[in-house]
Amino acid sequence: MQQAVAAAQSLELIGMPEARLSIAQAIVFVCESPKSNSIVLAVDGAFAEAEKTIDEPVPIHLRDTSYKGAKQLGHGAGYKYPHDYPNHEVEQNTCRLQLKDMFTMFRQIWALNRESGRRMSEKAEFRLKNTKE
Repeated sequence: MQQAVAAAQSLELIGMPEARLSIAQAIVFVCESPKSNSIVLAVDGAFAEAEKTIDEPVPIHLRDTSYKGAKQLGHGAGYKYPHDYPNHEVEQNTCRLQLKDMFTMFRQIWALNRESGRRMSEKAEFRLKNTKE
């Protein structure tokens, strides 16, 4: 997305024919990028799930603690601040129970996309090493 926006801004601010290189770079980037519909499927799934999910209260440890009386209500009790833990990961319920499976699916999709990005980076490094000057 950033490549496409930069190319559009280049065209708008610099104009042709100078912007043609930015546009060409964006085209090549988009053409060589791995394609996946996993994000679209995940977002569609989230909206569908939200439509059929009954309202459940926010878990008590995630409730707002910024006002007087929140502590007496138990808000924030037991909250684990992720940045206090290795890799900023902590085991705690961070969503409504009905949506837990959906968030697990999102995490799996995120991991797949991260792996796809790593492979793309390795591919680019290989091309750079094997490009003749």
